[in-house]
Amino acid sequence: MTQFKLHRTLLAEHGVWFKERFEEDPDDMVRELPVYILDGVVEEPDFVNLLTAVKEAITYLERPPTFVVLVSILRAAHKLQFARFKNWVIGLLEKMWPAELEPLSQSSCTTRLSTRLSPDEATSVVSVARECGLGGVLKRALYELVRTDCFGQKSTSSASASTSSSFPDATLSPSDYHVLVQARERLVSSWISVAAASFPPCSDAITAPCVARGPVPDTTFFRLLHENPSSHLSNDNDAKMEVSRSLFETYTNDPLGGVEKLALLYWEGGPEGTGLGYCTPCAQVRKEFWVKRREEWWEIFGQVVGC
Repeated sequence: MTQFKLHRTLLAEHGVWFKERFEEDPDDMVRELPVYILDGVVEEPDFVNLLTAVKEAITYLERPPTFVVLVSILRAAHKLQFARFKNWVIGLLEKMWPAELEPLSQSSCTTRLSTRLSPDEATSVVSVARECGLGGVLKRALYELVRTDCFGQKSTSSASASTSSSFPDATLSPSDYHVLVQARERLVSSWISVAAASFPPCSDAITAPCVARGPVPDTTFFRLLHENPSSHLSNDNDAKMEVSRSLFETYTNDPLGGVEKLALLYWEGGPEGTGLGYCTPCAQVRKEFWVKRREEWWEIFGQVVGC
């Protein structure tokens, strides 16, 4: 058992749990020093990270610790009621992953919804975010899992073989797993409806040529969805992922990423003459359509997962 020799006034000043606990008898006495046992209250690595944050508070304000350490501090601060440190971490996480979607821009090459968390990290965030009532952070972490095969959960054997002290809560609760199953079913159903999306033919017969104009039905969108797409049609870095699969297959588990992709395609024209060949009005109609679907589906996802 690891022991810490600390000033009780410092702990009582920061943590309500310690303030109340110190008003009671200690669990033991060692060399006339009171001993308070934290087993079952907080994990040792989390407690160490919280104590380090107390010591390095000024440094951490300018140079926050790693994501793993931040989540660890939040777990301990929540359990021991270190309000200032809990609010500090919450502020950082909510700034990283707000509940609202960021506006789409073709100047960025990353998926706006991706948190870039590993499955273990996202799972750990789900646990602490739900416990602390962080709706926006929870929503982002749950979507990171819903877009991952098997929701990022390992089999029982592999999970026990790779347990890490950095992620003591890296297993979804049965209720969260059930919620993700429901959310994926709802999102996949929405994504399937993409294949049936239709747009009116081009009504502008005067300006630049448009593939949506003419007596022949426009098959551009159908081919875009179901054929292996050309990476130059968009400004993202998904080319490697899309080489062997169609756009529709690629985003089956990630429908919101799919509509982001569609919204950012060069419907009109792109760099070096690339693009899908629609006139400006028709291109704008399609972009606005997918942006609206993105907002609607994000709202639906939040309703299903309860945040």
